Amino acid sequence: MENVVRKKKKIKISQIILAIVIGILLFLALFQLLIMLIKCVKSPSQEIAAPFTLTFPFRWKNFSDIWNKIDKSFLNTFIIAIGTTFLLLLFSSFASYGLTRYRIPCKQFVVMMFLAVVMVPGVLTLIPQYQLVTVTYGLANNYLGVILPVVAGQLPMAIFLLNGFFGGIEKEIFEAGTIDGASNARMYFALGLPLSMPILITQGLMTFMGAYNDYLWPLLILREESMRTTAIMLVYWTDELYRTTMSMNVAIAGYVLASVPMLILFSICSKQFVAGLTSGAVKM
Repeated sequence: MENVVRKKKKIKISQIILAIVIGILLFLALFQLLIMLIKCVKSPSQEIAAPFTLTFPFRWKNFSDIWNKIDKSFLNTFIIAIGTTFLLLLFSSFASYGLTRYRIPCKQFVVMMFLAVVMVPGVLTLIPQYQLVTVTYGLANNYLGVILPVVAGQLPMAIFLLNGFFGGIEKEIFEAGTIDGASNARMYFALGLPLSMPILITQGLMTFMGAYNDYLWPLLILREESMRTTAIMLVYWTDELYRTTMSMNVAIAGYVLASVPMLILFSICSKQFVAGLTSGAVKM
């Protein structure tokens, strides 16, 4: 009886410690967002007088000022993010479906090779990729120069994840489709894609977020200002505005604007995102 009581006490103590740690991490994350929201509506004089508290009236002009500087970059960002996400999901779902549906020699070896490629740090291939894109193929200042290398770099991990999910789908479902006379292409679009929608949405959201926030690779490839993404322009204007006005409030308003599309996207797809994570974990 005493052992049971001690175990319960240990469990409660561990749960309390875990709750405290999670609470601290959550506070640190929300505190940064709170400071950002407070500062984005301040004027330079308000920032000097009260940097960490709300001041009135709010300076909504900060948003229009930064929007006029970065509005065109949003289109570039969405083109790159949507293109990257679409191509990655298309190729990875094709490959994963093929690996699970067809008898391929050394299938496990192929899957493990995909996983081995994931272990290679992306920094090691940065210079060869840059030379390949800009010199060999001449894709500097081109959306494809940004999209294709990112898709190629993320494809092995996406195939590895989707392969585990497709492999967990009951074979009887596809056998029934074969009996009904459905072709492989029809079974892919009518059965494979609908059944794998949760993991595809999860993979798509992670890919979109990565492409949306990417800074280094677009900076290397997109040399003209008219082609640059939101992340590049925000970093540029943060430095420029601080040097000229000694204030970052307008730039912070830009970061708030840039975060709105991702917040909307995650609020719409949050249930599917969580479902994809949990189902992917079960399938793996």
